Amino acid sequence: GLIIGEDIIPNIRNPEIKLFDVLTAVSVVSKSNGFSCQLSDKGIYQRDSLEKFGGISEAAKLLRDHSSQAVFRQFLDHARRNQGTHDEGCVLHADKRTYLDLAATQKLMGGNEDAAVALLDKLTAAKVTYRGFVLACEVCKHATWYSLADLADEFRCTRCGREQTIRHQHWRYPAAPQIFYKLDEIVYQFLKSDGDVVALSLDYMSRGSKHPFHYSPEIQFRKDDSTFTGEIDLCAVWDGVLAIGEAKRQGELASSDNEIRKIVNKYERLATMLNARQVVFCTTSLEWKSSTIEAVHRTFQGKLAVPVFLVAEDLVGEPSRRD
Repeated sequence: GLIIGEDIIPNIRNPEIKLFDVLTAVSVVSKSNGFSCQLSDKGIYQRDSLEKFGGISEAAKLLRDHSSQAVFRQFLDHARRNQGTHDEGCVLHADKRTYLDLAATQKLMGGNEDAAVALLDKLTAAKVTYRGFVLACEVCKHATWYSLADLADEFRCTRCGREQTIRHQHWRYPAAPQIFYKLDEIVYQFLKSDGDVVALSLDYMSRGSKHPFHYSPEIQFRKDDSTFTGEIDLCAVWDGVLAIGEAKRQGELASSDNEIRKIVNKYERLATMLNARQVVFCTTSLEWKSSTIEAVHRTFQGKLAVPVFLVAEDLVGEPSRRD
């Protein structure tokens, strides 16, 4: 009943509103069909990386920009640099990772020093990159990257354990030790596994959705006996219906017809189980290869789920410069 003569607040109902959880909903449907699901390793990379970037919209802005896109690509390029080249980053073969300094970043951003500084500051503040020095042990000659947080005037070699005072003999160029930026390992794995294509696809779907948009990072499915069944790169409520999808940097699902059929059949089975209405195939290439398009249309003909193909023009606004 109403409380008469008191403040109005006790008479007002305060409903609790909870956002739609796509993973929970998919888990419930999967369980009723004899399957369990959880985030895959790549799903965890997606979740944590997008959180570092500040969400799918902020991530897409960086990944769509040609200059920052070039910086991220360079972190993934482990080709040996030519001797005497000092503006393309440093490749350490001990961990097979690439480290960039300001000079390399500035070169990738068209020589714009202010833009390079701003990008590195932004990525470091978000813990997407970390600052440190590349030093080589004078005893065992092991060269690796050391975080600024772990250094003083001395450093301890990570291979032989020898403590040494930092001197010029521990680096090659320039005369003073140069700060190198390390890409966060989770973000590295995210980019290596085509997570950037997923982020751009989710952003495209979100921006064009007429209804509230919700998504889950990559999900893997297992039968009740723990037998692995498959993964879906993206899963979202898009325009009020469930959509699942595959993201590939190259415009093909696989190199052989047999592998293409396996992937397409997997999506057909999962779409049927989840009652998904759309199956989205996303690429940052200019187009999908005809073999993939034909296999998809053939498999989904007459099915409830409708295939949707997204290409570079949709995701980045123009043909991809990745290849």
